[in-house]
Amino acid sequence: MENLIDRDPASLVLRSPEEKEALSVVLQALRERQKGNVEGFAAALDERVVYHDVSLPPAKGRGGARARAEAWHRAVPDLQIAVERVVVQGTAVVTMGRIRGTLRGDLFGRPGTGQSFDLPFAQLALVRRGRIAYVRDHWDFATLMRQVGWAGE
Repeated sequence: MENLIDRDPASLVLRSPEEKEALSVVLQALRERQKGNVEGFAAALDERVVYHDVSLPPAKGRGGARARAEAWHRAVPDLQIAVERVVVQGTAVVTMGRIRGTLRGDLFGRPGTGQSFDLPFAQLALVRRGRIAYVRDHWDFATLMRQVGWAGE
């Protein structure tokens, strides 16, 4: 399946300039996150962003979301994000695909194991004035626990 994260949003069929901008902002943020460029990722976020993740309470504000991304990057320096599907309506962008990597450091208060994981994900992002204002990430925490060797804890 083609990884849409590297696809030029202008090449996708979208109805409006608003949709093209929203998709461009979200894909750029995901690319920066995948590269471990936390500052580049944070630059795509609204100052008052609310970032929900299935695993933790919401991160509030750009600083909170940046700290969450930094923790992920330290723990999973080889994070790969494969976007396989996108749905865009107005300024709402849903991306679906897989996240992969190797848990090398502590994450969620648990130790790194050196084990790899490969999980499906879905993300809803709302873009406001050219920045991501709201995110809700969904992925399977139980499968992550099993794949990285935390299931027996």
